[in-house]
Amino acid sequence: MSSFPAQLSFQRRLFQSSLGLWLALATLTSIVNGSGFCSTELTDEDQSGAIRIFERMVERFHKIVFDDCHGFSVQEATGTGTVTMFFHPEENAISLAHILLDNSLRNRRILHKLLGVAVHSASFWMNIDLLKTMATHFQDGSLPPLPYYVAKLGFSIEHFADLEKFGLEANQTGADTLHSWLKSEFFVRKGPKFTKDESELMQRYRKGFYNIKTAEDEQTKQTLSKECNWPAIHLILPVAKHSIDEAKHINPKWLRDELDYLVDCPVEEFLRSIAQENQENELS
Repeated sequence: MSSFPAQLSFQRRLFQSSLGLWLALATLTSIVNGSGFCSTELTDEDQSGAIRIFERMVERFHKIVFDDCHGFSVQEATGTGTVTMFFHPEENAISLAHILLDNSLRNRRILHKLLGVAVHSASFWMNIDLLKTMATHFQDGSLPPLPYYVAKLGFSIEHFADLEKFGLEANQTGADTLHSWLKSEFFVRKGPKFTKDESELMQRYRKGFYNIKTAEDEQTKQTLSKECNWPAIHLILPVAKHSIDEAKHINPKWLRDELDYLVDCPVEEFLRSIAQENQENELS
């Protein structure tokens, strides 16, 4: 699998109404560039430092090891993966731009863990209200990711215009129809139309999903994924910081579980450790 460098792009603003957040931002910048000065503009060095903090947290708590190009592997498992995320404080959002896993790493909740760390670490220096992604079907024999994002992670359709890609009207009714269809326990069936609201395109995509899922070899899976490539869809998931009271009502259970696991992981610990490493490197 080819390497796809992960890029964590931070555009930070100072929220002066919150002294704690201001101090967290100041600490982050101090650690990243060693200057102790908190700036709203990030240099390439700043971005590299922020990436390092995220990766260290993932490695420490989930034994997912990153390489120099920001691809990763999982201890006690074979195979590799790549991930690209962007942090958008101006939108209070984190966007997952890309994730690709070898077959051997699937069904290990890798995405749950990465998103959990992203939300936890970002909550120390920015407001966070949304996770966003463009669910894209890679023509490499993998299954279309849209059903997984909706049924397993709780994402929903962001733009009504995307509904036309499934032969549905661009309104709330169309969104509800697609959402229910993707969550249906009958979704993986190959048979004929199973709901009155299923369009011809939806039926085609459902049958294609089933054929890819049940194919016996990788070459056949790749061929089928190219023949029935699902459209890319914008998805969103409302989220909240673990510390606020509304979090238990906003966050889906999988994210609550991930944040519960990370609650004893203060970002400051990693900032201090990286600061110490920087000082040791300067002295050596």
